Amino acid sequence: MEQQVGKSNPLVPIQRCTVFLVLLVVIFHLIFDRFEIMPIENKANDFELRNRYLREEVSFDLNTAKLQSKKLLSLIRNRYELNTTIGSNFFLASNNIGKHAWDILKYKFALKMTAKQNQTFLMIFGGSSVTAGHDNYYNESYPYIVKKRMSPILSALGIELIVRNIALGANNCAPYILCYESMGGMDPDFVGWEQSYNCGHDEPVFETATRIATWSANKAMVYYSASGAWTPSDCPPSTDSPPYCSEDWTPSAAGLPEWDPSLADIMAERDLLNKFNEDHSSAARFSGSFNREYSGIGIHGFNVWEKNKHCTFVNEKTKLTESGCNGIDSVQKCALRFMTKEAAEYGSGKNGAKWHPSRAFHLLRGEAIAWLYTMILLDSVYMLETALKDSHNTLEKLTIEYEKKLSELQPVNYPPPKKCGPLYHCEQRPICHTDFKPHYGPDHMLLSSIVVGSTNWSYDPAYYSEWSMKYGYLDGKPDYTAKSGDSSQGELHLQIFINNTDFIWLCGHQKDSHKHSIVYVDLNVPLDRNMSEYVPSSTRKLWRQKKYIGFECKAVLGLPRGHHVVSVATNSSHMGHTSHLTHVIRWP
Repeated sequence: MEQQVGKSNPLVPIQRCTVFLVLLVVIFHLIFDRFEIMPIENKANDFELRNRYLREEVSFDLNTAKLQSKKLLSLIRNRYELNTTIGSNFFLASNNIGKHAWDILKYKFALKMTAKQNQTFLMIFGGSSVTAGHDNYYNESYPYIVKKRMSPILSALGIELIVRNIALGANNCAPYILCYESMGGMDPDFVGWEQSYNCGHDEPVFETATRIATWSANKAMVYYSASGAWTPSDCPPSTDSPPYCSEDWTPSAAGLPEWDPSLADIMAERDLLNKFNEDHSSAARFSGSFNREYSGIGIHGFNVWEKNKHCTFVNEKTKLTESGCNGIDSVQKCALRFMTKEAAEYGSGKNGAKWHPSRAFHLLRGEAIAWLYTMILLDSVYMLETALKDSHNTLEKLTIEYEKKLSELQPVNYPPPKKCGPLYHCEQRPICHTDFKPHYGPDHMLLSSIVVGSTNWSYDPAYYSEWSMKYGYLDGKPDYTAKSGDSSQGELHLQIFINNTDFIWLCGHQKDSHKHSIVYVDLNVPLDRNMSEYVPSSTRKLWRQKKYIGFECKAVLGLPRGHHVVSVATNSSHMGHTSHLTHVIRWP
């Protein structure tokens, strides 16, 4: 239909209006997209959608982790009455941490949540029968309590918690301290040390534990835990059902409200911990002489015998409130509902050794660590949650930001050792070959992996005994032995690589294991040789450059660079002496 010239078309204004409205909508969309202007409910939905996308990429669920963290913190806070002066002083004096160490762990957790690699958190707990859990079941030991409490939370954040308890009963601190990674695995995030009953004044051992953390690619943190036990055996039985010290106890069972900590609550706890830590670190007995040099390691620990000027208690004799107490003083014997006769019972159902923690005190030690680490983790979750509300923040951007912050908190280089250099050669990362169990390290760090040729030395694989099987213990001490005077046992041959360090240690777990052993060295053995068929050459040498180290080790000195075979034989002039070999230690 033709339009008549000179007459207006009634549809034109409508068409123009439609075009204008379309343009207006487009402009508004552009503005909304640029400045993220949207109704509050839509912003919330967008945040949830982004959270779901992020979970698909790196597998974390902040809401679930928050709920689980709060539930665990509520359990611990109520069980030990941390909202009271008595309970609060107990934990603050015995188990404090500084703000610097807090922030290190906070950004470690954040980085593991946002990064696409390294989403594991490896905790190695070393120590004596105290940490091994003897007189209780293995799954009642405090490292296992840490795993049980924190694994579900970290799992919700896409982080696999790996806890390895490598503690051994009746073992000397050296060479054991040099074998943490051989037994527990390489590059830990956490190094737990407990052996003060065996070497409570050995500062070189203390510093070596910290050096282990510096060697780790993950820049581990160190937690020193005092040995020993203190149990409320003289306290009356509990009137609660179940008792506060029971694994089955919950706040709801006791009719207590749950604690729902906000970020402000967590910051208040952090500040209190830092206040106590600044006066006297609960790890000071072990790290006081070198703590300043290793601030990037975030040293902290557990010790109920460390006094703190901020700790207050009521003197039993004077009935006056005094300051400067330790953890034991602060609880005033039986003042906490946790401190009842039941808390002195051992998991085995028998009377335990007085230096072994009871079942309840393993629970206490484990939950003390979980208390600190879950608060720090929740702080990290709050931080990440806030960051993700900004749509400009990507995982890659946050990862870079957290890496930068962590590098500021943890320097790459540390000064030379102050205590452990001359004795334990802790300037360098040791390579420990041992079959001691448990053994989670690489197979090439097994002692049996460097034994070559044939031998008639006896080998005890230390199969788990009926006692170990019953209680679930994992510690064992496989051992090569030979007795002087028995020529049929011959020699034990070990292939050794020497690079820059010209010595090795031969160690046994018995006193004087190598006091009378004889050492031969076959130099520069061809690498292409079939070592399973090794036979000593006619040119090998009787090696006289040796030095006894402590009671268990012999240093073989002056070895040239290369691939050699070191052979150990018994000395017939010392009849009846038994030589033991459980460790070979070498350095790069």
